[in-house]
Amino acid sequence: MDVRDYIVLTLSIWAVLTVLLVRSVEVYATLLLIGLLVVMAVASEFMGFRSRENIKLLLYTMLFIFAVIVMKRAYGVL
Repeated sequence: MDVRDYIVLTLSIWAVLTVLLVRSVEVYATLLLIGLLVVMAVASEFMGFRSRENIKLLLYTMLFIFAVIVMKRAYGVL
């Protein structure tokens, strides 16, 4: 197996586990973001440029979703 295969396998297992254990979409998105950050930190040395850019795009999307969740929660408190 290639490094990309291990990355996809790790993210898939993480996504399935979080779906099974979490009922809230907001918590799921946050845990998925944490998984992406961990994979990026650990495996970025072993990834090619194109794979790293694809994961960065997904990471930026998840960060935007996280920012929307935080703003929604902050608005709910106010």
